[in-house]
Amino acid sequence: MDDCLSSLKLGNPVVVNCPKCQAEKVFLSRDYFKTTPKYLLAIPNRFVLEKWVPKKLNALIQVNDHLNISEFLIHNAPAVGQKLEVAQPSKYSAENVN
Repeated sequence: MDDCLSSLKLGNPVVVNCPKCQAEKVFLSRDYFKTTPKYLLAIPNRFVLEKWVPKKLNALIQVNDHLNISEFLIHNAPAVGQKLEVAQPSKYSAENVN
């Protein structure tokens, strides 16, 4: 379980085409908690494909009774790059909707 949590710290690369510079940019998508949950549900994927045939792994998953996820809280997130501006929702009038 600790190995799975440490892989979450790395993040997932996301490729986006920038509308301003028309270039392809790579960003990291990371997940954080706002608060610590009382219960944390983790669903393990214990299936692999071998020659296009699904096979179930016979693997034991060891989890401690108390899991420290304080490094995944949003206030512990690394400060990287600029924060994106949140677009204001457009205002619709009754005339526009009709």
